[in-house]
Amino acid sequence: ISDALLTVTASDNGMSLTGYVARPYVARNNRNCEIFFVNGHGVNDRILEKAVETAYKPFLMQHRFPFVFLLLALDPGMVDLNVHPRKTEVKFSMGTTVYDFVESAVERRLRDTEHLNVVELAPEKKPEYKPEKEAPEPFETVRSAAVFSPELMKTGTIPQSREISQSLEIPQNRKTPDIPVVRETPDAEVPGESISEARQLDLFEEKLIEPSKRPQFRIVGCVFDTYWIIEYNDRMLMIDQHAAHEKVMYEDFVKSYKEKKVVSQYIDPPVMITLDARQEMVIERHIGAFESLGFEIEKFEKNDYVLRAIPSGFMKLEERDIFTGLLDEMSDTVSDTDEISVIHDRLAQMSCKAAVKGGDRLSLMEAEELLTRLLSLDNPYNCPHGRPTMVEFTEKDLEKFFKRIV
Repeated sequence: ISDALLTVTASDNGMSLTGYVARPYVARNNRNCEIFFVNGHGVNDRILEKAVETAYKPFLMQHRFPFVFLLLALDPGMVDLNVHPRKTEVKFSMGTTVYDFVESAVERRLRDTEHLNVVELAPEKKPEYKPEKEAPEPFETVRSAAVFSPELMKTGTIPQSREISQSLEIPQNRKTPDIPVVRETPDAEVPGESISEARQLDLFEEKLIEPSKRPQFRIVGCVFDTYWIIEYNDRMLMIDQHAAHEKVMYEDFVKSYKEKKVVSQYIDPPVMITLDARQEMVIERHIGAFESLGFEIEKFEKNDYVLRAIPSGFMKLEERDIFTGLLDEMSDTVSDTDEISVIHDRLAQMSCKAAVKGGDRLSLMEAEELLTRLLSLDNPYNCPHGRPTMVEFTEKDLEKFFKRIV
């Protein structure tokens, strides 16, 4: 696991954060590997968990959790360590400040690192035959050790074997991380294995995905009307056109939203929508958010509203569904943070539905444009839902697979 760890060091407003965060491919199925210390005390805290998971969100699929080990130090007046008798829970006096600090530090560290999946083609290798060694039954081993033990001769008690006694020394109430088992060397081969394995580029390797290197990428072709093959020096990339287009659309819209430059597309004719009392309360409470996203809606009469415009770029989708879907999700928000989270989630869904699909045939010119836009992103490696947009094969791995080299 050590090869996958990235160091984190940050400080701001009297707070400091140090420790390690793992690359996204080490993600687990639960939160057991989210380990936090606050002023030297091991804690379980929802604010810290939420901050870290939000930072990892662009890199992980749903229901996957990161591997982190973080130490947060801050002024004792900013945290109450006496919430729980065992000091395993804390209460921050400025929870939003702590959340923003931790989320920003982890996100910045992840974005500064390349996360391109490299596929290693492991050639099939027959396992070596090893004859089984004859060994006494465990009962016989324990009995013989007990019969001839000096301790038995002196005290009359049967000593436990060292292995048994050690296995019983288990700390109580300890949270045991579900640590993945990884190979110490990337080139190691497992007998009998002939499948592809993914690893990720080392921290100190030269970054491949940069806009300045775009002229060196050559599109070779497309397979299954979905995956584009790209040649770059001694490497071959495969790009999923749907995931790539979804990522480009999402990032473009998020950038426009943050810069308040969202372009609206007017509907001709406008769409009439009837809302119930609950939906009317939601639209009144969040009308500013809808307008900032490019929606233009006005009340007609009673509980009827006229939808005149939607965000540009999503004209493939049903206008009514775009609006009512966001409206329903907004109904559960209780804070500005919840509102922003809902907006980002909804943008991801809209981008997924509006993006080109697997099986749709793109022209070479369209593929060239998509590749250029993808390489210009800060995080081009994963779609908004965490799926990889591209994987890499090296020339050396291909030659090993075809046994051109051994």
